Amino acid sequence: MNKQYSRALISGAKWAMIATWYNRILGLVSTLILARLLTPADFGIVAISSFFIYLFLAFTSVGTNRIVILEDEISEESLNSIWSLNLVLRIACACLLFLSAPWIAIYTNEERVELVIQVVAVIPFLMAFRNIGLEVFEKQLNFKTTTVISIAAKTIGTVCSIAIAIIWQNYWAMVIAVIFSNVIEVVIGYRVCSYRPRWSTSLWKKQWHFSKWLYLTTISGYLRSRIDVMILSSQLNSRTFGIYSFAQELAWLPYSDVVEPLNRGSFAVLSKLKYDHKAFCQTLYQQLAVLMFVVMPCAFGVSVISDPFVRVILGPQWLDAIPVMSNLAGLMVVMTVYMPLTVVLTIKNKMHILFAADVVIVALISLMLYLSVGSSIEVISFNRLLIGLFFLLLMFGLYSVVVGLNLIHLLSIVLLPLSCSWVMYETVDWIINLINNSLYQLIVGIVSGAFIYTAATMFVVYFLKGRISEFQVIVGQLRRQAGQRLGMV
Repeated sequence: MNKQYSRALISGAKWAMIATWYNRILGLVSTLILARLLTPADFGIVAISSFFIYLFLAFTSVGTNRIVILEDEISEESLNSIWSLNLVLRIACACLLFLSAPWIAIYTNEERVELVIQVVAVIPFLMAFRNIGLEVFEKQLNFKTTTVISIAAKTIGTVCSIAIAIIWQNYWAMVIAVIFSNVIEVVIGYRVCSYRPRWSTSLWKKQWHFSKWLYLTTISGYLRSRIDVMILSSQLNSRTFGIYSFAQELAWLPYSDVVEPLNRGSFAVLSKLKYDHKAFCQTLYQQLAVLMFVVMPCAFGVSVISDPFVRVILGPQWLDAIPVMSNLAGLMVVMTVYMPLTVVLTIKNKMHILFAADVVIVALISLMLYLSVGSSIEVISFNRLLIGLFFLLLMFGLYSVVVGLNLIHLLSIVLLPLSCSWVMYETVDWIINLINNSLYQLIVGIVSGAFIYTAATMFVVYFLKGRISEFQVIVGQLRRQAGQRLGMV
């Protein structure tokens, strides 16, 4: 891979990691306070509202940032047209969301949701005015600016959330915090970026032609990952639903805070290599290798420490979240494999294939949930995991058949971190079962898990030296590049 693009990929990951780790420190403080001050029912109401906000936004997302990145030369007229299209769609989204609030409340059997939905309908309206010029920064492989904006918005939102939670002690703390964060993000976007968008419809037809499959896969992908929330919101009471949704959020924290940032910049880099198939595939192998190396221990680690984590961090009112958190942690692997696949199929203009796969999985999840009516959230989360593993196999098939990656190379990328993570899981599980105190279980579990996974990985790489050269080369290159890059910072 070209050194320039390697550095860009690492730079994107670095700045994304800075933002997410900073945000997570704030988020952990906020979570600790909110979980103690608020009830599972409060989290349930916010989770329902959040789902419908982002569902409506998915119906208005036309992949404008990817249009900017993929175009070899982006003109001012093109930026204006993209911004105008976004403006119309998201204002329409805000209006429809506001008008749909009574029906959403009826569907979810929670009357308090109506007012919350009507208030948060302002979020799509705010997002409509986001400065399209910020997307040019990513095209130019400049990730620092967007990181600073993200940090500022998160800081203000967190402070606001904690302050309101202490005073009111109800779900409005989280609702108002999200709105404040979006306001700050829009305002700062115009402060740091000199570009000023203007109204234009000249290129809508061309941009829609590119975006139509990306639009459909955005909707199908969101439904695939969150259809359980949509269905369960009408089947469970707000308390049980709050436990399920919050446990899901906790189970996926390493994905959003550690794994997802590692994919930052991959679209910009891979799009520049789209005419060089060999370099394109090599870059993709490298990206998948480092993602698997990180996500596997995260998934197994969250699963094994879910019990002491919930008992220590959340408290006794959240104990039902333990099996849900343990089961849903495995879906981090599925989401991690999905990320680069969407990037590759977008670049290759084959999003219709991913859309078809999403539709199949959404149908299976929906069928499973309706057949599970009356079952515990533990059973539901386990069945959700099984369907996710099926989708994982389907995606590996797409990587091999559609993208053209070598299946043996893909297996070598997966099996090493998988085997080491399994050893870590079994060992940590045995160790913490010898300890009676939940706090000590949590501390020992995290420390011993990190040590065991590292030791197991080093042992397997040494023992199988020469037989897994593909993985060694990939990980070695990324480590050297990351070390060089970070050494320059």
